[in-house]
Amino acid sequence: MTQTSGNFTMIFSAKSDIGLVRTENQDSFGKFPDNNTDLNHSEGQLFIVADGMGGHKGGKEASTIAVEVISREFVNSAYEESLALKNAIEKANETIYRKAGESLEFGSMGTTCSVLLIKGEKAVIGHVGDSRIYKIENDTIEQLTSDHTKVQEMLSQGILTPQEAKNYPSKSVLARALGVDKQVRVDIIENITLRSGQSYILCSDGLAKVSKEEILSIVSGNNPEESCRLLVDMANERGGKDNVTVIVIKIDPGIEKKIRLPVAEKKVIARPERKKRKWPLYSLIVIIVFLVLFLLKDSILSSFSGDNNAADSTVTATDIRHDAKPNQDNEKSDLLVDKANSLLKKGDYENAFAIYKQVLDMEPMHQAALKGINEIASVYMVKADNLMNMKNFDEALVYYKKAQQIQPGNEKINNQIRLCISQIGYQLPETGSDTLSKLPDNTPPVSNVRLTTTRFDDPGWSYPGINKNEFEIKSYVLNFHNTLTQKYIIYNADLYDVTIAVTVSMSNLNSVAGLIIGYSSPNDYYIFKHRNGGDYILQRINGNDIQNLLLVNYDSADESGKNQLKIQYSDNLISIYSTNGLLNSFKINRRISGKAGIFVDKNSTVNFQNIFLSSNNRLN
Repeated sequence: MTQTSGNFTMIFSAKSDIGLVRTENQDSFGKFPDNNTDLNHSEGQLFIVADGMGGHKGGKEASTIAVEVISREFVNSAYEESLALKNAIEKANETIYRKAGESLEFGSMGTTCSVLLIKGEKAVIGHVGDSRIYKIENDTIEQLTSDHTKVQEMLSQGILTPQEAKNYPSKSVLARALGVDKQVRVDIIENITLRSGQSYILCSDGLAKVSKEEILSIVSGNNPEESCRLLVDMANERGGKDNVTVIVIKIDPGIEKKIRLPVAEKKVIARPERKKRKWPLYSLIVIIVFLVLFLLKDSILSSFSGDNNAADSTVTATDIRHDAKPNQDNEKSDLLVDKANSLLKKGDYENAFAIYKQVLDMEPMHQAALKGINEIASVYMVKADNLMNMKNFDEALVYYKKAQQIQPGNEKINNQIRLCISQIGYQLPETGSDTLSKLPDNTPPVSNVRLTTTRFDDPGWSYPGINKNEFEIKSYVLNFHNTLTQKYIIYNADLYDVTIAVTVSMSNLNSVAGLIIGYSSPNDYYIFKHRNGGDYILQRINGNDIQNLLLVNYDSADESGKNQLKIQYSDNLISIYSTNGLLNSFKINRRISGKAGIFVDKNSTVNFQNIFLSSNNRLN
């Protein structure tokens, strides 16, 4: 759709996709007013992209609230554009934060938010999180927003170098998002001047695998609808591990760009430096060659009349448009892949990876090379997992890091690396002392008798991924400080028929703490959680899937604010308790086994006392 504003017109399109891995699309987007593109409209034109987080229901709910509240509050505001946009985003943050506090059903919900307001001949941006807004002008692309991630903060502060930041684990951990805290700091970018020929792109971080240069090439050579389709397809071709949402807006695209045909060939995408405005010259060359061929067709045909391979030697339009170099590159790539495949079969993974990488530098979407390096990553993961099971954490870490080099965005790999590091070098404070001592060997007891522990400094406990300044421990007491990360401690034994109980005190409102059972990995466990002053919930965590099993909507803390949480399971029956006794029971279709532990949510100050863990220990 188009609409004139002064000398400008505007066309746009949007597309959102679930990706290839996730089971739900937690992205949301909006354009307001819905059926109007007049740049002189009293409210202007508002474009929003929001990327939700916090479990199935929480993430989608948060991003939907952000789009709805921002559009409503902005339209109804009496302030000038920049302040109205800032207030609207802050109101969305308050709404999501309040919603998250109402029930554990929504988990630690939050969302990113990137908003572009276009009005008259100016634009304003409001931004929180790591969704992005780009501007294309004069064949160059610029990222207008800054990513609010932990790694970006460390990069800006000089803690990390650009190379270290590129390979840093958990690069997507957010430093700012809507709904996480009661207040949020909003970036407002003003005084953006609209000019003829500009393009603006809003996208969620599902587009992270597509480079700026590729975005420039695709958007510059296509209309908005085709641009959105090609960008989403490219994100999915590169793994599709996240939801992806893209909005493409073109300001006064002009006659030349309106008639330009979509550029669907991947060869053009892979060579963004190619200048589009040279096409009239190439077209003239093609026309002249065709004319020469037509005039000389008889002599050409006669010269090949006795050749059985005449069809292969005929000059075609395709041969004229593309020189021999792409074919030579393809042949070279195929030869290199064959060599790498041979090394892979022989178990020479280092050299095979180096060759696959060389191929991908030439052809980023070479499917055989991509398959090869992913096979190598799988081999490294299997080796690392086996070493972890044998408690050889040092060697396991080596292989996990090799796998991470190939798949830096794989959260399972990143979690296992953190777990290895915690087991290798964790330093546990001694009781009543500020000195540090090496954590004793965490080898589970080698008996099948009943295991019982009542102390937090029992050598069986581990504290994966927790910094020592985030907690304090004294035998029977464990205090966790309010930080921006989730924390859990795990008892390192494969347990069944478990009873785990602890007395909990939470000093700040909406703090969340709980108990973990059936833990086999950071992506596979059961959790019994309680929100301070709120409800209780039992959940099954399996990767990105969060299943709510039981929900009890009342608080049973005593007058001192203390509450006892207890979970007990035997065979296929799980029972949850509070200070007042049994809350509910739940039967499942399999017997639970695994590790047990304690959970503390981010932004929570929690005191644990009187831990009691009793179970049978499964022999290895």
